[in-house]
Amino acid sequence: MAQTVFDDNDKDILDKTLKLRTRMLDVFARKADTELPTKPSEMLAIAQLAGSIDKTVIDRAKVRAEENNSQSQEKDRALFLDLLHHLHQSPKPVVAEAAISAMPAFTPRDSASVAAGELIRREDDIDVSQYT
Repeated sequence: MAQTVFDDNDKDILDKTLKLRTRMLDVFARKADTELPTKPSEMLAIAQLAGSIDKTVIDRAKVRAEENNSQSQEKDRALFLDLLHHLHQSPKPVVAEAAISAMPAFTPRDSASVAAGELIRREDDIDVSQYT
């Protein structure tokens, strides 16, 4: 199996900070029902808070996708090695040789005859002077 990027302590810290930021955003959302912040510093802080929550969720999804991809690659590698091992130990030849008992002979028919000049290529006589 693939090693996880985060240990249990890292996951706990990330969970706590994500919950804290989410609670802070919830408090603002309840307050925003009555009034919106007017100070640029408050507006920037809230935007950064929401952006950091989104980034955390997206980064966790990326980590899960990479772990799943790594596990899938390991399974594929194991199947491929098993197949190669099986083919290497197989007592039968991988490619069977064709056995031809006799080569068929061509016998021309007597009824197939070619008239004299039949196979000579003929070119069309085109009078170019009528087009110039």
